[in-house]
Amino acid sequence: MSVLVRQAEPGDERALALAGAATFLDSYAGVVDGAAIVRHCFERHTPQVYAAALADPAQALWIAEAAPGGAPVGYLHLAPPGLPVETRPGDIEMKRIYVLSRLQRTGLGLRLLEHGLAHARAAGRSRMLLGVYQGNERAIAFYKAQGFHQAGEREFDVGGRVYCDWVMARDI
Repeated sequence: MSVLVRQAEPGDERALALAGAATFLDSYAGVVDGAAIVRHCFERHTPQVYAAALADPAQALWIAEAAPGGAPVGYLHLAPPGLPVETRPGDIEMKRIYVLSRLQRTGLGLRLLEHGLAHARAAGRSRMLLGVYQGNERAIAFYKAQGFHQAGEREFDVGGRVYCDWVMARDI
């Protein structure tokens, strides 16, 4: 299977919502309470949430689509920073980089990240921030391999349960 990565546009909100909910469930089933996962996905991974992000010129999303057929298999979401760390004028937050587990370790996450970094550079950004669940060792290893380091911590609410995330940063 080949995967096309392209910048998301209005009309992609349903595909982004599906990819967001599917990857969140795929990543955290058996780790996070099931009812909390369902509540989280129905609040934060809706077509309306993604439509608002797509309509906001301060945000940018890329979608990964399987070929043939165009099924959504991942995405990257950039936005102004909203993390509880001291920020600088050139900061941008990678709110999400989600890839279905069967396509992890294929280079797709790196491809998405490269699109995000190129966009951030072109927009004059100098540092990328992200939040990651401290128990997600594979994601943390990926981020460290790409030059990110721990810059703080935050609490992350998933359907009413609070988890500890690392805030990671890297210069662009």
